[in-house]
Amino acid sequence: MAGQVLTLHDSKWFLTALGHEGLNNLLLAYEDKSAYAVCTFAYCEGPGHEPALFEGRVLVSHWILLLFDEKA
Repeated sequence: MAGQVLTLHDSKWFLTALGHEGLNNLLLAYEDKSAYAVCTFAYCEGPGHEPALFEGRVLVSHWILLLFDEKA
């Protein structure tokens, strides 16, 4: 790319592959059900410049994750 670039990638493929039940099953294996919602942005001014990464994290309780279960 010749100019400034801002990228965004989401993980919808992850939920699509696992489904809500699969995601909840991942949590069953662990006593600690806490999780982080992570959002990462990358920005680069262009060729010859290093990209800058920006990451936001929010601690999510397992109760909130269960709200996304189709059966809940």
